[in-house]
Amino acid sequence: MTCASFIGEGAGGEGEVTSSGDTPVGAPESHVLRVLVTGATGFIGSHVARALIASGATLRVVHRPDSPTGLIDDLPADRVLGDILDPLSLAEACEGMEGVVHCAAQMRGQGGLPARLESHVLGTRNMLAAAVGAGVRRFVCTSSVAALGIPPHPPADTDAEAPLLDETHEWRGDPALWPYGYAKHQAEQWVRRAAQEGLGALIVNPALVIGPGDRNRVSNILIWQILHGRVPPLIPGGLNVVSVEDVAAGTVAALARGRPAERYLLCGQNRTLADLIRTTARLVGRPEPRLRLSLRATRAVAALAAAAARLLHLPLAPELLRQAGVYFYYSGDKARRELGLAAPRAYEPAALASADWYRRRAAP
Repeated sequence: MTCASFIGEGAGGEGEVTSSGDTPVGAPESHVLRVLVTGATGFIGSHVARALIASGATLRVVHRPDSPTGLIDDLPADRVLGDILDPLSLAEACEGMEGVVHCAAQMRGQGGLPARLESHVLGTRNMLAAAVGAGVRRFVCTSSVAALGIPPHPPADTDAEAPLLDETHEWRGDPALWPYGYAKHQAEQWVRRAAQEGLGALIVNPALVIGPGDRNRVSNILIWQILHGRVPPLIPGGLNVVSVEDVAAGTVAALARGRPAERYLLCGQNRTLADLIRTTARLVGRPEPRLRLSLRATRAVAALAAAAARLLHLPLAPELLRQAGVYFYYSGDKARRELGLAAPRAYEPAALASADWYRRRAAP
């Protein structure tokens, strides 16, 4: 296998690659002892790093010189300075590693779709090339359920007819309106291509991840807002929420038992936004909201999505606010079946842990 596929074409290349399905279900467990984690200084990556150490792995992390390391300062890990956009630094980081778990990518920032493609697509290609060059056997790419795009059902006030999306669902949506999801979708194509060329590479797709350590308040923004008294109105729509502990456990299991070229949705509970808002308010001791917006009213507000997100403190980013009334519901059956995962944890304990973590950070 060569690195040519990963370094010779532009980010967001034309080729759409799908799983060949040649690897049988029940592939033997792979004992990967020396593991590199990218993005370990971040929310999901730090929990994955801890889970790997608990599983007996020897850990190495790669991060930029200016990355805050508070989430992993206590971990017994080898550290290498590098950047997923700097291939030379990644070659050094991968040297001697048996496995790579790739969690690093831009979660927030300016630049729209081009910046997302650079971070998620080019960064993933650079990591794949470095892994191949170093003789790495196993590669887990942390993607997102966002890579599946918009569910194929019309917006509705209730979730009565909402389907469950699974690993067979492919991207659906406008890349300009959801650059994060599209960039994740594009990055997955390169992981599948690497798998077809011989690397033991696969994908995990977490839903909305809840738990302590979300320093940038990306997936735990609703909890942070309500904790600080900014309780949004009840709006139509739904999300799948998953404990960060379950995501870490699923990632470690995927490294050991996942099939090359496959994706595994790491899911928790499918909950309406109204339920999540009411439940979170109750958990953190805030009054439950009385205002409920209809689908029509919410979508009218969404016409000014950026301003609405600031003024109303809605739990969705502007690009997702435009999808009010859509229920992003998923099935995690494949991951539980093939990776041997336990039933998912409930939202409430993970949300409480997140709120407690934010409280401790705010304490003098």
